[in-house]
Amino acid sequence: MPGRADGGDLMKPMNWKFASLTLAFASLAFSSGAALGGEILVNGGVESGSLDRWTHDFRYGSGTPWFGTRTGCYSGTYCAEDNGNIGLMQSFAGVSTNSITDVSFAALHPDPNVNAMAYDFFYTGGLDQEFLVSTSGTGWNTFNVTAQLMPNSTLVGFEIFGNSGGISMLDNISITGGGTVPEPGTLGLLLAGLTAVGAGIRLRARKSDAQV
Repeated sequence: MPGRADGGDLMKPMNWKFASLTLAFASLAFSSGAALGGEILVNGGVESGSLDRWTHDFRYGSGTPWFGTRTGCYSGTYCAEDNGNIGLMQSFAGVSTNSITDVSFAALHPDPNVNAMAYDFFYTGGLDQEFLVSTSGTGWNTFNVTAQLMPNSTLVGFEIFGNSGGISMLDNISITGGGTVPEPGTLGLLLAGLTAVGAGIRLRARKSDAQV
């Protein structure tokens, strides 16, 4: 292909443009999910005073579902309380478990004879894993359960259950780090955009050849 008068390549300016547009489309692909390296859960400390973004439909037996309370919280003004084996769950855009740096929460059972608390990780493909922690005494206990994540997987939800033996309380539920896995439709948009940009570059190059 003929060179420019200064000996440069006719395609170089277009390569820079292609790189810029590639970055723009990549930014778009990730803009619909959780921020990279930030808090993935919303309202994990229940500081809204309610259970916004949380659901508590799944239960074993009867009891009082989770609610926001100001009584005896671990930190801040509000925390969550229930009476019974009822799940408190939040779903979110898929996050790679390999990039999650922390999964933790604070829990309390006022009755020293009640101590077990189950929690669940939910992954793409309908997979889930359940584990148990055990509180001690009648004060707040903190748990870091990051090590229980399934490696090389995509996390889409987290749930903690109360205990059928009495009152359970939760505060400071947190999942941090990670990067959102783009939805398939978003990835399709990225691919289509890059294909269109590539086609434009090829057409521009042919026109440049014809004019030399």
